[in-house]
Amino acid sequence: MWVGVYQYDEKVSPSLACDRAKLACDQAKKQPEHSWCLYTSAMQEKEELKQYLIDHLDEAIEKHYLQVYYQPVIRTLTGRLCGAEALIRWIDPVKGFLSPGDFIPLFEEMNFSYKVDRYVIQEVTQGLRGRIDKGEKLVPVSINLSRADFQMIDPLTELNQAMRKNGLRWSLVRVEITESALSKDVAGPKRSYQDLAAALNVATGEEAATKQVSQDEYVKVL
Repeated sequence: MWVGVYQYDEKVSPSLACDRAKLACDQAKKQPEHSWCLYTSAMQEKEELKQYLIDHLDEAIEKHYLQVYYQPVIRTLTGRLCGAEALIRWIDPVKGFLSPGDFIPLFEEMNFSYKVDRYVIQEVTQGLRGRIDKGEKLVPVSINLSRADFQMIDPLTELNQAMRKNGLRWSLVRVEITESALSKDVAGPKRSYQDLAAALNVATGEEAATKQVSQDEYVKVL
């Protein structure tokens, strides 16, 4: 049993007091070492930010408040750039810079992360096309996919369409599957994993930093 406590320090309605106590109770559930939790204003601020993110996700995608940053991948033996990982950041006109920790876990929990990942696919492939048109040097770019991608959309179809639209070769894109995709509801999307692994070089979690994984190797991981 978990208990949420709201200590009256201002004049509020019984309904609001109960809502705040519930927020504290929800927080207690996330802390197994505690059976109760006292409400703080930080909890309310976090809840309000959570609702803001949910309400404004589609707008952030449409207006490009979500931006793709590229983290370089350096080969240890040579010190040369051998790839890049696409990372998402949210630059909001109201909230300012938002850490991925503020919205990625939330959207994974809500099964909304597929919207973000689909947007990243589009931005990365368009970016690669732009570099080709400018005659700039290219390196493979890694894209992260989550469990919701395989439940809500067909990632292989999304990638196929984006690659064909921008006239890209498959060697320019790598895919990393988040651990949450492997640890939950694996049976359902397994076929999609295999199809994706057959079309791409797929890396999973801890293996992503060290090697590419073939289709057969990846199926063994599943």
